[in-house]
Amino acid sequence: MSVQNNGDRMLYRTAETPEGPWTEPEVLIGSIPEVDPDSPRYDRNNFCYAGKEHLQFSHGRDWVVTYVCKSHEDFQNNTSFIRKNLFLYRPVVNRVSR
Repeated sequence: MSVQNNGDRMLYRTAETPEGPWTEPEVLIGSIPEVDPDSPRYDRNNFCYAGKEHLQFSHGRDWVVTYVCKSHEDFQNNTSFIRKNLFLYRPVVNRVSR
């Protein structure tokens, strides 16, 4: 995930070996709905992280990736976005062709 803009996109890097050298980051998912102001899943307190590839489910050029989003908002507030939208704090699954 990009550390800028609350994790608004998923990035990836590749290498022949774990020690590198690694490529420069490239965009895998260009817009994460939970942090996109044009999306109904958006809230200004949301941020996303923990982007992961799941090789066991990926085939060929189709990758299965997940990310997780949280909120900075106070959960104790009964009218908070997080209380009304329980999709946060759960992995979001995406199939991406690369």
